[in-house]
Amino acid sequence: MPENDAADPGAAAAPESDETEHRLILAAKAYLASHIPDATLERTALTVGLSPSYFSRLFHRVTGEMFSDFLMRLRMETAARLLSESDLKLLAGTDTMRNYKIMAEKDLQRYGAQILSSGRFREACRQKHHLRASVGQHSVRVARASLKIAYALDAFGIRTDKRSLVVGSLCHDLGMLGRYEKYRNNAECCSRHPGDSVEEAKKFMPDIDLKTQQIIERHMFPLNGKPPTSLEGAIVCTADKYASVKDLIMG
Repeated sequence: MPENDAADPGAAAAPESDETEHRLILAAKAYLASHIPDATLERTALTVGLSPSYFSRLFHRVTGEMFSDFLMRLRMETAARLLSESDLKLLAGTDTMRNYKIMAEKDLQRYGAQILSSGRFREACRQKHHLRASVGQHSVRVARASLKIAYALDAFGIRTDKRSLVVGSLCHDLGMLGRYEKYRNNAECCSRHPGDSVEEAKKFMPDIDLKTQQIIERHMFPLNGKPPTSLEGAIVCTADKYASVKDLIMG
């Protein structure tokens, strides 16, 4: 075991063989698969009896992937799967999924009324986006898709912060307003508008929480290299890509 882990009174003994190491990583992945929303490095390390620092290095050595990157990829893949037609059909018989459109409209109004009724959002509904849609139309589509994933997760007993989902979705592209005057090209727009969108969101909610800010700031992953930092962030990031395709097809 590395020296700093040996000095850590909370560190567990290092695995004795490659076979043991792989068994520990498999056990960790099994734990993560059933604890996607609330999993952390510390909790996962505790589950397999290792210190967080040693487990982090072991995970990277065995899998070739950073633990944080693996967890975020797992969350995004789960969100994408729950948006797929086949999985939603399996849930279609539940009351939650049967009524999700009604629930989505209620949650949009409950958490997003201030944004939806603003002059800034009305301006968003007039600016073209993705050729056939508007910024406002796209943002509402992202919010509905995010809520659809959240309701599907509800059916599995996994709770999400729906306020953050709605606010993050509705504000994620507001920084794009006036893009042709603000940005020189699409690459600059892609790079800068997430941060500008956070500043727009602060105009509605000066006390906006850090998680919602990060949902907005990181929704362009992987294009901007900043992965989401929460389950809600992974949901909005995935819903954004899904909605973008619908924008191009349906307008």
